[in-house]
Amino acid sequence: MRRLIPKPLPLSPLPDTAPADLDYIIRIATAAGYALTRLDAETIWGRHCADTLCITWIRPATDTEVMTALEQQGQVLELPDPPEGYASWLDYAVATMDTRSVDIARVLDDVAPAVTREQMREAVQLEYQSLLKRAGQG
Repeated sequence: MRRLIPKPLPLSPLPDTAPADLDYIIRIATAAGYALTRLDAETIWGRHCADTLCITWIRPATDTEVMTALEQQGQVLELPDPPEGYASWLDYAVATMDTRSVDIARVLDDVAPAVTREQMREAVQLEYQSLLKRAGQG
């Protein structure tokens, strides 16, 4: 099956969002015990700026002021750490996905499967990479 999906939207940083500012925001979140990607930091920054014109986020804002803005504009997900070697649980799930159903269907139906286990795994990887690109993380 060939699937047509929207192209990723080009990510254009906000004019006021300098890489050093994103690094600063990420450092503060990390020090507070949160994981925060650059894309998420930029998105939260944009939402905060839309609400407050960035007045409370422009340095020399205190770490507490920045953390308050992050918590107001962000959503906290309590997740256990993924297994060693994986950046996220989704990365783990895609990498270790069960493909036995292809073989089980072949045995039960006594016909050749429409796809091989390797083709199934490659298709999932391609779809996942496409989603990451669409999210600006791939």
